[in-house]
Amino acid sequence: MTIYFHCGLTKTGAAAIQEAFSQNRELLAAHGLYYPLTPAAEIAHNNFAYQMSGDRRFDPKLLDFLTAQRLCSEFNESDVLFSSEGFESLLHRPKQLQFYLDGLRNTGHHICLILYTRDQNDYAMSLYPDLLAQGYAGTYLEFIHEIHLSGFFKFVDSVYQFDGTRLQAALAKLSNIEVVLRDFDEAATNQSVVADFTGFLKLAPQISPQNATRRLNEPVSVALSLADFYKVRVARELTPAEISLIGRLTAYQLVFPSPRACLTDVILPPKFARMEKVYSERTAQTITKLSKKPSIFNGIFEKLLIEWWNR
Repeated sequence: MTIYFHCGLTKTGAAAIQEAFSQNRELLAAHGLYYPLTPAAEIAHNNFAYQMSGDRRFDPKLLDFLTAQRLCSEFNESDVLFSSEGFESLLHRPKQLQFYLDGLRNTGHHICLILYTRDQNDYAMSLYPDLLAQGYAGTYLEFIHEIHLSGFFKFVDSVYQFDGTRLQAALAKLSNIEVVLRDFDEAATNQSVVADFTGFLKLAPQISPQNATRRLNEPVSVALSLADFYKVRVARELTPAEISLIGRLTAYQLVFPSPRACLTDVILPPKFARMEKVYSERTAQTITKLSKKPSIFNGIFEKLLIEWWNR
């Protein structure tokens, strides 16, 4: 029997997998896979991951290592699956990871880590708006610079893995642990991440999130992410004039409503379609200046903005 750890990575459809599996626990159990409940009725096993990685969000009243170890011992004739993007924060620390995995391997189970990887540029562009919403105040260039320096990005207690070569080297140091890397882009293109994951586990039932009211992992709109960026840069609530200006920027399609947040080539040349220009200190300063000049909202609005972007 096997204990599976689905470790993300973040922005690779983990929420879709977790929602599908949490909604189909009985069906999965009938096919020999136990997906543990959490006391907080969450869809992921985040608290367990927080304990393993030393995250300050760990709550000893919720699912922890000893509880997980007991559950695995009780279900020694079933496969067990733990899923959380929080496990990603531990993947570059093989000694600490090995300690916890050995404790579970002593229940008589084989251990398998599963993680989905994706194009690094797409990962960065998808993750950055989420970080802004959580209070990250760096420009996009500062964000990318940190990734290039370390191979990962750390924000508060979360660690996001970007350097695949370094990550594989760290995971190769694990002893008696199976590591499986899946391609998110290929899975999303060919079928779905949920279907790819259930296929890997060789599960007969085809499961999917039920009654989904939103698209899981949906990109943050540019209007919201640009407002989040400006808000953390000025460290205060935005004025009505600033909110209006940011809305005007996106309404005139100076930025695409997509995870790439690119400037459109309809108004501006493609060479300016770069996130580092949108999410920059220069953008914050310009929003401040333009929001103080009501006269800017006239027929030459676009002309002035185009001149600014071309400087």
